[in-house]
Amino acid sequence: MQLRIFLLLLTLLCVTSSQVVQYKITYSISKAGNAGSEDSQYVKITGSEGETEEQECLSKLAESADFDNKGDDVECYIESDINIGDYGCVYLRTGGDNGLDLTKVKVEIDGTEVHTILPKGGADFGLDDYETKVFCKVGSSSTVEVCEHKIAPVSIDCGEGLIEVKQAVYGVHRNDNTCGVKLASGARKCASATSLHEVQEKCNGESSCALEAKNSIFGDPCHGQPKYLTVTWNCNSLIGEEGPQGKPGVTGENGMVGEQGDQGAQGTNDFCSFDICSSEGEPGEPGFGGFDGEKGATGNEGETGENGEMGLPGSDGESGLPGAPGLKGAWGRDGSKGLPGLNAGQYCKPASCGLKLGHCFGTSSATLTVQCREGYGAASIWKNTRFWGLKCCKIVVK
Repeated sequence: MQLRIFLLLLTLLCVTSSQVVQYKITYSISKAGNAGSEDSQYVKITGSEGETEEQECLSKLAESADFDNKGDDVECYIESDINIGDYGCVYLRTGGDNGLDLTKVKVEIDGTEVHTILPKGGADFGLDDYETKVFCKVGSSSTVEVCEHKIAPVSIDCGEGLIEVKQAVYGVHRNDNTCGVKLASGARKCASATSLHEVQEKCNGESSCALEAKNSIFGDPCHGQPKYLTVTWNCNSLIGEEGPQGKPGVTGENGMVGEQGDQGAQGTNDFCSFDICSSEGEPGEPGFGGFDGEKGATGNEGETGENGEMGLPGSDGESGLPGAPGLKGAWGRDGSKGLPGLNAGQYCKPASCGLKLGHCFGTSSATLTVQCREGYGAASIWKNTRFWGLKCCKIVVK
């Protein structure tokens, strides 16, 4: 009994100790045109270790936020006890067919601003009808699922960075997806072999990209089965990381030894010997050798190295398994009855081949000439050409 009580208290302690984080998203609505929206808005936050649930934007009073007034700054609040790690992206979705034009979006976590989204090129931006947009910071990565037959595409945006698609799969590869798609009983997983190539071709090196889940793009890897597209990408910086600091300059070499000095000039003292005096002095001694040159100065410190190049994209993943064989097509409908052969003679009914106007129906089996009564020209009907309602008197088979 005591053990049960202890375990219950421990469970309650763990539950109550989970930290609830408040996220505040401020929408700055444009003043132009039909900028506001009466539809509900939805938000999800992702990070390096997890993501929140998608939640409806609520006011500080826990009521639905009002996005209908042009020029307003609308504060939207959501809360979650899921640890997302370092902030990466914000998912914005409008819940109806009344789009929303914005001039800025700001994301704060527990009162600290972590992300500001501004329009590119000075124009307003926003959400189209039923659209989802994912705005990510440079250096972050995220994953999104796009459902087949979705009304609007899902857009990803790296701001000042560039998109690098790491994975992409179109088909059905697991049942726990946000689209609610499940494999039919006994069906195998399926994936389009061109998924990664198609998404990389469209999105790599771009700052933003719209994603759609369509057979017309990827082919149909599993006929008759609803599908979805899963994409994982990085937001890379436009500039490579700063290179390492340059090495110190090399110390200068010692100076050269100085050359020996010139011999001194002849002395000028009088020289006398045995009462014989000479005005010429003895020669001076040779000059001393020159001193060693001074040691060279230490070279200047080398310059800082240039920025390193951007890393290359990762190698392509392995190709998926081949799709299952397609279902056998249904039998075509029976063809219509052919026209008479070459000896058909008159084709129109006698009643319509006099001076009255006749009407002919069917598909020609050869080149036919329609001869009409006086006042009408002749026309040719080619093989397998459907014709009807011709005002004719006689058809001659050539």
